[in-house]
Amino acid sequence: MAKISGEIHKWCAFNEDTFIDNDDCDELRALIDRIDAETVELPRDKDGVPIHVGDMLRGCDAVLVDVFTTVVELRFNGRWEIETTFGCITEPRLFVHDSPDSLERIADELDAWYARPASYKEHKEFHTFADRIRKLAKEGE
Repeated sequence: MAKISGEIHKWCAFNEDTFIDNDDCDELRALIDRIDAETVELPRDKDGVPIHVGDMLRGCDAVLVDVFTTVVELRFNGRWEIETTFGCITEPRLFVHDSPDSLERIADELDAWYARPASYKEHKEFHTFADRIRKLAKEGE
């Protein structure tokens, strides 16, 4: 199956003297329908902001009010599963995006991560903390 973006670029690459008729518009509508059918909208936090890998989230539910976490992976299996440094989130509306990263926040999240049961401590999460520290160091914090 061809990439949708490539097909749209091809469709749009016509000469100045080309006339766009209803058949052409039908082709474009078919591409639009494919976009709707083959892509998935990202999960959104309580404020309706799309969630991406690397985003920092803060719990806004009474139970999660003190939870600060960073998105490590997004999975869609009929519903969104958001893997974070806190654990797996299946209810993104219980979180909001939080303020910019800081070394203090990373230290707090490392403390919380270390306190979790060993079965939840994954190697990739540790590298996420290291990557965030390197990014802040590069930015000169």
